[in-house]
Amino acid sequence: MRRWIDHLIFIIALSFTFGPDGIAAQPIDRPPGIGGDPVDGRRVALIIGNSDYPDGSNWSDLPNAANDAAYIARLLEDPARGEARFETVTVQNGTQEELLAALERFGGLAEEAAVAVVYYSGHGFQFADQNYIVPIDAPQSVSQNDLAMHFVSMAEITGAASADGFNVYFLDACRSPGPVVARSSYVEGNPAPLFGAIEAPQSVVFYATSMGDVAYDAAPEDSPLSPFATAVGQAISYPGLDVPYVFGAVRDAVLRATEIYSPKQQPVFTGSWSRPFYFVPASMQDFAPVAVLPGGASARLRLGPTRSSETPASLDIPLEMMSTLDENILIVRVLERYRAEQILAMAEGGDPVAQYLAGYMYGYGAGLPEDHEQARHWLERAAASGHPAGQLELGYFLTRYGEPDERSRAVELVRAAADQGYAKAMSHLGAMMFDPQYAMQDEAEATRLYRAAAERGHAWAHYALSLRREDVAGHIAALSALAEAGNDEGHNWLCELSFAGFPVERSFDHCLAASRAGYTVPRAIVAMRYAEGDGVEANEESAEYWARMAAESFDISPVLDARMQAILAD
Repeated sequence: MRRWIDHLIFIIALSFTFGPDGIAAQPIDRPPGIGGDPVDGRRVALIIGNSDYPDGSNWSDLPNAANDAAYIARLLEDPARGEARFETVTVQNGTQEELLAALERFGGLAEEAAVAVVYYSGHGFQFADQNYIVPIDAPQSVSQNDLAMHFVSMAEITGAASADGFNVYFLDACRSPGPVVARSSYVEGNPAPLFGAIEAPQSVVFYATSMGDVAYDAAPEDSPLSPFATAVGQAISYPGLDVPYVFGAVRDAVLRATEIYSPKQQPVFTGSWSRPFYFVPASMQDFAPVAVLPGGASARLRLGPTRSSETPASLDIPLEMMSTLDENILIVRVLERYRAEQILAMAEGGDPVAQYLAGYMYGYGAGLPEDHEQARHWLERAAASGHPAGQLELGYFLTRYGEPDERSRAVELVRAAADQGYAKAMSHLGAMMFDPQYAMQDEAEATRLYRAAAERGHAWAHYALSLRREDVAGHIAALSALAEAGNDEGHNWLCELSFAGFPVERSFDHCLAASRAGYTVPRAIVAMRYAEGDGVEANEESAEYWARMAAESFDISPVLDARMQAILAD
């Protein structure tokens, strides 16, 4: 999630430090620069929840799967969504015949739709490079020749989801070994491999967890919904959140809901798309969804665990957190507590943090309608107050939208933020001093800025200094400490350093953790290491899984994409 490339602002200008195979080292991760008008038009959804698997079968009961389906279906078809409402085909505890009939109905709807959503909760498995979902009447043992007679392949589902705009998949298919699949008969079969990555070009896919990891049916144990369904329901009900922000909200919520368990559940996201999509348009700020809870009771969905009805005078967010945390995560956490109108009220009252966030939200269409005039208005106010977050964000904005003669002002705004010790700004200013196009080259000063940013916990600065061969062991230790504390960027940059040949202990573990967090390059590295048996036992199934995850990512480089295609071809 957090390695988004915004090709429209500083990232292109500053992506000049390269690792192996032309992988650009970027001083700060930004949300995607997806442009154009939002995808709009007819919306359809196929929602399946299978709970009641037969006693004594290889498939254990999943008490909440059917509940999850009813919950998500009700949220999507809620009349309060207006033109953003979905037409749904819903199946609870479906047999194979019922699932195929529903799939046929859904396919007919999707042909005339702009957006098609598929939500599946139940058992799933992979065999011979094909993924299958499991009906409740699935047999315990089956010949490979008869798989299509008893299960539903994901290829059939992705083929039916043929919307003109794009498709979204939410897959809560448990990652546990499934039926016995025999080569030619119903005897002497082997457990089927775990549900893997699906092939779905021009789509986005939300997996409840990565292959081989746990997906809990309930968290806490008495919950009537799975943690994944709970998080998805909340995230698709926020006004004005584009797809990557939705995933950020889902992952953050599931991690928190399962932090008392070992292991925690970590959703995974991949996909490519070219236009924004909002489950609830930003214009619907008063949207109040109705959720159907198990037993038929209706209740207003509470957006966020601590959302307040009272508007404080200012946002209490430590400067140290803002200086290292990506805005895409920060926005989601703030929206859990306050509505967009409350943020605007605080901004109007003079709070520079709220002004900075309002400018960002308007600038990227995150929680508020994209409006560059309003974005500049609030960022100018935040920068005028002297707040470094406002100064740096206005610098980004001027580079993206400003007039040519405002380029020098953008640089000075970055410098002003850096002078206040703002870690992100220090990294950017240092990067600019290495870039000939800015005509301000100063290697000694740039290195000093990197060191200062690193001391303040900016993970990329540790990575950049390691590439410059400065106290490599010390910076690797610092990144390891950040990773141990839960900072996914620590895992990411440790993985990339190991790929560049630096001595990183437990490098594969860091690459795997970064892959689960959504970083594309580590996913490719994990795929290659599984394929080659490099530091880990070779595993074709895992290599294919992570190669598929990397190849489906919108920001994969041509070099790495070629390697992933080679793995998939093998």
